[in-house]
Amino acid sequence: MSGAYTDLHQLVELGANARTLGIYSAQHVRSALSGQHRSRLRGRGIDFDEVRRYQAGDDIRSIDWRVTARSGVPHTKLYREERERPVVILLDQSPAMFFGTQLNFKSVTAAECAAALAWAALEHGDRVGGMLATGKQEPLVRPYRSQRILFHWLQTIAVANAKLNAELDPAPADYFAQALINAQHSLDTGAALFIISDGQALTPDCEPHLHRLAKHHDLLFVRISDRLEQSPPPQGYYPINDGTTGRATLLNTNSTAAQTQYEHLCHQQRSEMEQRLHRFQIPLVDLDCGQPTLPQLQRIFPGRATRSHNG
Repeated sequence: MSGAYTDLHQLVELGANARTLGIYSAQHVRSALSGQHRSRLRGRGIDFDEVRRYQAGDDIRSIDWRVTARSGVPHTKLYREERERPVVILLDQSPAMFFGTQLNFKSVTAAECAAALAWAALEHGDRVGGMLATGKQEPLVRPYRSQRILFHWLQTIAVANAKLNAELDPAPADYFAQALINAQHSLDTGAALFIISDGQALTPDCEPHLHRLAKHHDLLFVRISDRLEQSPPPQGYYPINDGTTGRATLLNTNSTAAQTQYEHLCHQQRSEMEQRLHRFQIPLVDLDCGQPTLPQLQRIFPGRATRSHNG
């Protein structure tokens, strides 16, 4: 699957291999995304988590008497509850995502990622839903443990992807902040939220909304990027459009100074985004739209054996 567009057939075909993704087993995201197997919500579950000092309101039945006797200070055992929870995918399909220089446009890699994660979540027995960030008000496809609802979500993605073209007006500058606000108002507490975007619109205005979402949900940000956004092209003159304001300009990479400045700006933008997410302890993983999507996801989320599933 590659190119400027995807379609429903391609997104459905991803299910054959994407179901095996261990989306809750990747080492670097395990603490943030734990699915129905483990949640960050603590209580009297079956899995021991840690011992900490007793706090007012703790259940006295959970006091660890051995540690209390040894330290002379009351300590409480904490557990992680097993519980069902929804998986929601916030997918960026704004005009700025309609860009790519090699295998895929970013919009296509993002769509394929959303479909693959949705198939994997359904295979894990989670409820799956999603919402789009397009620059317009988009409704939530409410999470259900249903293949029919998953097909509806994939169709929603395919329709949005097909509408993208180079002539579209840029999305409003605050479109991603508005999408995060929409997510705040739409999601039930305790959801696993995958945010898939190039992050270009992750401005300081998004910070309070990221903060609120991170307080009530488990977040993972999947950054979609093109290699041109990491290093300059070969020396020459390139007409480009920033995809946000709609302004066109001419990129000159003939001089070493211009190439150095280009790399510095790319690094600065990526660094600012990473710091913004780190501030709220939101894990970040990267996908390159110049490479096939599924193999990258398989490296990030190590696979596991398939099992039967009734959708």
